[in-house]
Amino acid sequence: MKVAKKQPGSIYQTIGEVLTIFTKAVRKAQKENRRLGLPNVYSEGRRIFYQLPDGRITNRIPKKLIAF
Repeated sequence: MKVAKKQPGSIYQTIGEVLTIFTKAVRKAQKENRRLGLPNVYSEGRRIFYQLPDGRITNRIPKKLIAF
């Protein structure tokens, strides 16, 4: 079985396609977290932030994430 080779595009086009796929996947995961009542986690430098399902942003670990 022969597979047609994709014509090489510019590296910038390929990067754009990968970034589009990545962005869609991240947004889907964020939406799923909100649906499940889980925070979305972000970092800036060495600081970690949590976006709670109600939209508030905090730097304290939500109780839902602390396992006993």
